[in-house]
Amino acid sequence: MTIAGGGIGRARGTPAIRTDAGFGVLATKIQPPWQRKGIIERPALMARLRAGQAPVAALIAPAGYGKSTAAAQFAKLAGPQVAWLSADVRDGDAATLLRGIAGAISLVAPLPPDVADQVVAPRPSVWHGAVAQVGSALAELNDLALVIDDVDRIVDREAVDVLLALMESLAGPHRLILTGRTLGALPVARLVSRGLLAPFGREDLALDRQEIGAVLSAAGHGASPAEIQAVNERTEGWAAGVYLTALTSGGADHGALELATTGSERLIEDYLSTEVVGVMDPADAEHLLQWSVLDQLNGELCDAILAREGSGADLDRLERTNLFVIPLDRERKWFRLHHLLGDYLRSELERTDPQQAAHLRCRAAAWCESKGMAELALEYAIAAEDDEHASNLAQAVAQPTMNAGRTETVRRWFSWLEARDAGVDRPRLAATASLSFAFDGDVDRAMRWADIVDRAPLGDDGSDPDAGLVAISRGCLMRGGMAELIKDAAIAERTVPDEDSWRVAALLAVGLAQVLQGMSTEGEASMVLAVERWERGSYGNNAVVIALGQAAVLALERGDRAAAEAYARKARRILIASGLTEQPVAVAIDAVDARLAMTHHAVDQARRDIAHAQRIRAKANHAVPWLAVRARLDLIRAHIALGDGGGARTLMSEIREIIAIRPDLGILLVETEEVGERVASLRGGVAGASTLTIAELRLLPLLTTHLTFREIGERLFVSQNTVKTQAISIYRKLDSASRSEAIDRAVEIGLLESSGIPETFIPPA
Repeated sequence: MTIAGGGIGRARGTPAIRTDAGFGVLATKIQPPWQRKGIIERPALMARLRAGQAPVAALIAPAGYGKSTAAAQFAKLAGPQVAWLSADVRDGDAATLLRGIAGAISLVAPLPPDVADQVVAPRPSVWHGAVAQVGSALAELNDLALVIDDVDRIVDREAVDVLLALMESLAGPHRLILTGRTLGALPVARLVSRGLLAPFGREDLALDRQEIGAVLSAAGHGASPAEIQAVNERTEGWAAGVYLTALTSGGADHGALELATTGSERLIEDYLSTEVVGVMDPADAEHLLQWSVLDQLNGELCDAILAREGSGADLDRLERTNLFVIPLDRERKWFRLHHLLGDYLRSELERTDPQQAAHLRCRAAAWCESKGMAELALEYAIAAEDDEHASNLAQAVAQPTMNAGRTETVRRWFSWLEARDAGVDRPRLAATASLSFAFDGDVDRAMRWADIVDRAPLGDDGSDPDAGLVAISRGCLMRGGMAELIKDAAIAERTVPDEDSWRVAALLAVGLAQVLQGMSTEGEASMVLAVERWERGSYGNNAVVIALGQAAVLALERGDRAAAEAYARKARRILIASGLTEQPVAVAIDAVDARLAMTHHAVDQARRDIAHAQRIRAKANHAVPWLAVRARLDLIRAHIALGDGGGARTLMSEIREIIAIRPDLGILLVETEEVGERVASLRGGVAGASTLTIAELRLLPLLTTHLTFREIGERLFVSQNTVKTQAISIYRKLDSASRSEAIDRAVEIGLLESSGIPETFIPPA
């Protein structure tokens, strides 16, 4: 017998927390729900829900009204296939939310490969194809209903925008079912007025007398109509109140329960304290109190945080006897606490013994780390306010998470660390953060962490284990110009041992210093050494791609087109395999490919490469100045070969802006002047697609959304008038008369490409 929030488990195929192989989502978040025996059917509520014709149904009520259970029942009626996503704070960025939705759908209806590629591959923005692809896939699955449970936990503005965009793509009733205590930031009135959403509130979810009687009967209480009426009057149909009465009272006439219809938190706490925890075996109550710090429970994890044995048997016994421990798999290996009880116990532990709560979370973090779940371990370390462990874990997982396009997740981690000044005495952490943000194009964040790196008092004799990584960070950002780069490269080469995965980046720094001094032969040799080190096993995918791109440019400049194509081909393969095709490093490879395409007179291919680079060019900025300038110089050469003076001049203007901020870039300054003279001699070149500015390129993907100019301005932190001016400029450059026409034109030429990786003319080896 289950009616309130504890009625839904997540069916799972294995008895351990795992991640969906395709989308990197915890399986317990997306497995279709299953219901325990004794679920009370609610035909009247189901009939009200089915009467609605909106694509989205929203079940909105305070805690304990059975929203999740009702959603599961309704989803089964709405469509034979049910996809389920349990939202939490980790769905705080749009990329993670899309992965969760795609992962949920894929469990019941495999997604086309191009859709999966769009979701998994990092993008400068989710609006570059991913949202449209998932929306189209969801719209085409007519017999599938998607449930997003606890939608009020989705608070990030762009994530909310993604949810709205998916709603816009749906047709037909009951395609998306939302549950939550509120609808968060969703514009309810607007959605209802447009017929997209049908809200169902507390009155709709309240149990009627017949359902109350069924709950009491399932618990073994032969209640009379008068007694059922009494319970109804005391609870006003609040499912949690009825549920708790049935579980703990000696009969339907038990008078201890006096809970208001609002589900007051204080009244819930009082009842749980006296009627649930207060009558438990003291040992069980203590164990549940300590386990409440865990999101999910199993015997081994619970043993680890309590430093004892036997938790597995205790969990099994408690699940079978009191229904406040909810199984998450059919094998009953993983569990969670009933939401009402878990929330109460957690707050009680925090109030009475916050040090113990932190200690238990530290143990949970250690256990998760030992099981290879570093990201979950980091969440527990943050909850425990364990700066040391959180810093070490963040350093380990930040780069792969950033490479996966989950920038908001990384921002949340580092924001927490920044607020606690965690990087002040941890140069290695600060160096990792500065590199992560720099190679994602986030200048402000990169520079804040770089300030800490620059203050690090490190020696260069190899005795300091942080010296090499700090030197790599300083060298890549080049805030100190050529002299500092040369010095940092030497430190990195001397202090980063060959077995260290950062060795690839150290060799890249050496090669970069040589190239920027005009030592092309030596520089190419160092880049090749970096590649060879990567081939022996390393995580330095960004570094090896850059090394190959630089080597390709050097080979092309010395007239060895075959070598240049071999380098570029290998770089492209690594980009694809590593999911880096939409990161700043890809701009440099696109630029080399475009130049090589023009040597083959492959004009269409060159234009595709340029368009792809254009989509992500904004992220290649002065955070990593030499990479940004190098890529633009190669793109300009391709534009010149195409006779596109407008595009060449736009890029040259961007180069000069970067050099104004980072004026000491060695040989690149000489090359800029040489290429600049060629650009100045070009004639013609009207304002076309290739002349879109960085600001206009940032705006372009947002034009594909439902957002108004005012709402777009709020997200870009500019005025509505600025957005309008930029949009008009985009229309003119794309030879379009309207927003929709501009979008169609942008898709046509590849600036809003829904297919993933651009083709390449370079034949396979």
